[in-house]
Amino acid sequence: MQDITVVPIFNQSAPGVWEDFAYICANTMHTNYNHKVDVAEINAAIDKDRRQWRRGTHFAFGAYDGDRMIGYIQGDATGRCATIQSLYVLADYQKQHIGRRLLQQVERAATLFANRTELIALAKAEPFYRAHGYRSMYSNVYAKALSNAPRCDCLPVFKCVGSTAKQLVALNPDFDAAAINKEHLPAFAYFDVNSRIVGYSVGENIVIDPACGLANIVRSSLVRNLTKVR
Repeated sequence: MQDITVVPIFNQSAPGVWEDFAYICANTMHTNYNHKVDVAEINAAIDKDRRQWRRGTHFAFGAYDGDRMIGYIQGDATGRCATIQSLYVLADYQKQHIGRRLLQQVERAATLFANRTELIALAKAEPFYRAHGYRSMYSNVYAKALSNAPRCDCLPVFKCVGSTAKQLVALNPDFDAAAINKEHLPAFAYFDVNSRIVGYSVGENIVIDPACGLANIVRSSLVRNLTKVR
């Protein structure tokens, strides 16, 4: 087993991603709940992911042991809410804090477009979410407020709206938020100590505020993160 890496998945439609999601979900449901997911259910899950991908703004992170996905978190963004639809980790990799890492990555990224996260928790997962600050709204529906602005951090941009979009346009008037929101291009933004965006990357294109005084740090961080995407 290699070190587990957690990376943003911008293009969920890439070959094998939805199949990995479905396999990991099926494995977890069988192990944790003794529910055997049949082929029809797996195909339905893949088809649902495909249809939703075409319609909305989505976010996802995958946990990888080498090139093998062993866990993932996935959801969509509506208004100012980030809804977590799935969080699963293969049975052999549970109890290693991988779920926590996945959840924390989504919460960090979601601060750019949401003020809260919501989810429906399965019975055995409810203690996990409560331990990470989630509170029950009703039944098994949980929510958590997001308030911490990023500082000296490089975050993936899954949805570009509001202040984030304005700051990126200020850095480059030709910046196209629609390309982020509709085409799922890999994008990152670097925030300084004052939570101000001083650099960003979209694909191989990197733009840095020349007045920020951190050009080398910002560029190296953006380049490093661009090499860790799916």
